[in-house]
Amino acid sequence: MSIADRVPGMKQGATVRNGILAVVYFFAAFFALALFPIVLGAVVGTNYRGVADRLAVIPGIEPGGGLKTGAVAGVIGFVLWGVIAVGGSDTDDTGNESEPAQASGELEGAANETAADTNTTDNGTETETTTEESNSDDGAYNLTVTVLDESEEPIQNATVEIMHDDAILFRTVEDNQTDEQGQVVYTVENGTHDIEVTAEGYESNETRISTDSEDELTVQLAEIEEETETPTEANTPESENETPAPTETETPTETETESPTETETATETETPTPTETETATSSDASVAVPSEVSGGEAREATVTRVIDGDTVQVQFADGEEDTVRLIGVDTPETTLGDVSPGDYEGLPDTQGSRDHLFNWGEDASQYATSELEGQEVRVVTDEEGDRRGSFGRLLAYIYTGEENFNLGLLENGYARVYDSSFSLRNRFDDAEAEARSNGVGLWDFEAESTPSPTETDTPTETETPTPTETETPTPTETETPTEDPAVSTAGEAQDILEVSGMNVQGADADEEYIELTNTGDVPIDMSGWRIRDRREDGVVDGRGFSPVNVPPGFTLGPGETVTVITGEGTNTDDTLYWGYNQQNWREEGDVIIVLDSSGDVALEHAYGDQA
Repeated sequence: MSIADRVPGMKQGATVRNGILAVVYFFAAFFALALFPIVLGAVVGTNYRGVADRLAVIPGIEPGGGLKTGAVAGVIGFVLWGVIAVGGSDTDDTGNESEPAQASGELEGAANETAADTNTTDNGTETETTTEESNSDDGAYNLTVTVLDESEEPIQNATVEIMHDDAILFRTVEDNQTDEQGQVVYTVENGTHDIEVTAEGYESNETRISTDSEDELTVQLAEIEEETETPTEANTPESENETPAPTETETPTETETESPTETETATETETPTPTETETATSSDASVAVPSEVSGGEAREATVTRVIDGDTVQVQFADGEEDTVRLIGVDTPETTLGDVSPGDYEGLPDTQGSRDHLFNWGEDASQYATSELEGQEVRVVTDEEGDRRGSFGRLLAYIYTGEENFNLGLLENGYARVYDSSFSLRNRFDDAEAEARSNGVGLWDFEAESTPSPTETDTPTETETPTPTETETPTPTETETPTEDPAVSTAGEAQDILEVSGMNVQGADADEEYIELTNTGDVPIDMSGWRIRDRREDGVVDGRGFSPVNVPPGFTLGPGETVTVITGEGTNTDDTLYWGYNQQNWREEGDVIIVLDSSGDVALEHAYGDQA
């Protein structure tokens, strides 16, 4: 074969063409040789394909590369370039090799030392390699890689990636998958080869091998052990006393704690306590669902805030927060204008009945706060009821210890049964009926209110002395207000109620406040009024703030100012507390809205970016 056949681009008989290509190849080789030191310094300095790591045995070359390493590599390149330029070696007058040639020899020796005599896998096992000097220049050999599992069975479709160290500056990569015998064959040349083996379900394995003849490599992969779920043991009856055991991350609950206060009323009827562990099929294996509840799931949580008697906010063990609406019960509203006596059987639709229910709504909120706030409870959903209500709140029972707090509200007369479907409906109906027949709690209205209207009609002869005696002081007490009758509607108060001050910039809940002043000449009866921001239903920034409810009997006299503080405290004649531990009013701007007991706007004051 002629030279023209061996050189790309040349053709037989094309003398001019071949001559031009020969000149081009010559100058290209010259420029490549001239740029060699610069390219070598850049490649080693940037640790391209791990070149610096492999040449770290040479003095001045540091693993990872760097500016200093690149400079040293560049100097070495210039030395090699000089050696090549003068024919590969210089001799002095005595015939010995000069120092540059010695340096070149040292570099080549150091590079040869980096080839390992034995191959070591990443788990410490050694594989046999050929350590004899290569007896063939640029020889090509077959390297057979066999991949087995720990039982020495072949692994099919394992990926075997091989990286060839063809030269200092270049690295080629091949990857193939094993056949049915777990084997893959590569054609390799003399040198060192890095092999990485991966397979689904097995731990990867990295191996380095040096070859100069036909060779075989066997690699064993260890199976990845799957984590077993210990909570399956909780299905046994003994799990009743093993509440601290489950700690796996899939359960969003903390360890079950005992309720500090158990409701006294439901202990006599709660027989299913010892059998609760049979419900370990719930999604949360660490918390038992009471057997009295049909299906559903139970999770442990901490009550972070009580919104009212039948609504609380909780935080689960994984940090998730949710608003829980107590399923099956309804306590009276804590806003006078929203109280509906018609929802409570036997209570008349009168103002007196509204005031009565409003007071019991406040009592229910205080009772829930004292029993639940800050406590660790079980939140239990019911498979027969809806999971969430129309406002997106989680519908659930709250269990303190073994007591159903929802049921306790009914037994103590704090609530009525909410007309809906749930597994304990019959039991809840019985509890309400018993409380109503015994006049417990809010059902005691008739005993308090009916004597005056019923007895004044019939026994007028015997009761006339009593009213005449009590009527004498009554006019004297009401004479003062008659001179300056209090206004109680939004229309009457619009022109005299103003926002006179506020502190909403960077203040905490106990320092944040607004001030309302009566600038008129008559008092304002603010009983049942509400104070909130512009958002619908008084929700502030989505945080679930309920409006400030002005207590019954609160009157703001002429020239008087009431301070409404966001934090917690006890109401006085000139200070009202919202009862929250975080800021309410937006610093950037908000709208202060005051509504009368009918929901009409008495004051709307915008500030900041809302003005």
